[in-house]
Amino acid sequence: MPARKHNLKNPQLTFHTVATRRNIALLRIGARFPQELFGRVLHFTHASDGKRTLGQLALTCRYWATKCQPAIFEKIKLQSSKDLDELLVLIESPLSRIASYIKRLQLFQEEPPKPPWIHLVALRLVPKLSLYTDTPMMLFLSKAAISRGFRSIHDALPRVYPSFSSHISYLSLWNARFNSLADLFHLVDEIPPLRELNLRCLTWPATAPDTQPVVLPQRRIPPHLFYVDVSKCTDNLAGIQILTGRRRKVRGETSTLDFDLDREQQHTIYKMMLAMMEGHPDAHCKLRLDKVNYVYNKITVDRTLYYGALLTFILSSDSKHNIEIVAIDIPVYSDNRLEIFSTVCEHLPPLQKLIIGFKSKEDISHYVHKVMNPKLGDLRSVDKVEYAVLGGEYGKYQWLRKLPDSEDWKGSFHPLIFSARNSLL
Repeated sequence: MPARKHNLKNPQLTFHTVATRRNIALLRIGARFPQELFGRVLHFTHASDGKRTLGQLALTCRYWATKCQPAIFEKIKLQSSKDLDELLVLIESPLSRIASYIKRLQLFQEEPPKPPWIHLVALRLVPKLSLYTDTPMMLFLSKAAISRGFRSIHDALPRVYPSFSSHISYLSLWNARFNSLADLFHLVDEIPPLRELNLRCLTWPATAPDTQPVVLPQRRIPPHLFYVDVSKCTDNLAGIQILTGRRRKVRGETSTLDFDLDREQQHTIYKMMLAMMEGHPDAHCKLRLDKVNYVYNKITVDRTLYYGALLTFILSSDSKHNIEIVAIDIPVYSDNRLEIFSTVCEHLPPLQKLIIGFKSKEDISHYVHKVMNPKLGDLRSVDKVEYAVLGGEYGKYQWLRKLPDSEDWKGSFHPLIFSARNSLL
């Protein structure tokens, strides 16, 4: 056989040919990796190690790079005008695909900007992107970036157009003082697409714990706001008022979270949670709204970092929005906490059903004899009380339909506060 001829006139051609063949071989090797398994690797790596490890995977071969880059650039964090300028340079590169990968922006402003830069995000960056429609932008503001007399999101964002708030789906505020709680309500209500709210170390003039909540008749709560996390504020239970009230109506949408509770209903939830917090409204509190079977509205209140119960309130499906069902999930039972749960039960409104979850069946017996019989005899006599016991598998409950000594188990479900079906048994 004749010897293979080499192109001695253009040695670079031989080099590029070999390099191209090598790249094709690597591409084929990467493509042979099972797609489902590779997807799991990406998910686990992104959740545990973050972008650094994803970047290392992207360097393995071109095929893996095309799979890793969307996850690497899906969420971008910007803290200064320098970050913004560097990102724009990358996006405007002729061969760059980064703009198509960016789906969510995280904007951090921890001190007064000199000069302001966040308004440039809307003017120069957002038009180049295809952000998520439901969660496009997360905004984080701290004390140094917030002016005194804070009442509007635009007080902390110089030169930003009013339309900028139409991009904010998540807002985090920390270390700020409001002249009144009504000013905080006003700030929340002026951000229509807001879905999640995180409040840390906010202060406003306090009122007595037993005072009826201030309900502003002109409030227009963002239609999709479903989660509020409050800690180290003047009153962490203010989240109840932030979430419950008249909401903006979305044209053509029937599943809006409508929690237009009156003052008495709001105060009932407030008193029960205050009792759960042992009279300390500054305890960390998380509140979440959900739609149950597309009909019922559910409010879940989580007393985080404490060994208290978690409360779930199911509202009626009619226009009155009365509390019909209350579920109390007691993860840790002890005799010295009986008084707390007893006080919570004293504030129960008229109900169709009360559901109580326990860690063990023995806890039910203690609770029934020391709390249920003296406090809830009326509800129990008309068969409006049901019980749940943690089953063998962690995070699963088994339901008792009637008395605590009954063996009539309903079945296994997810934890009380997270399952829509449980609250409607």
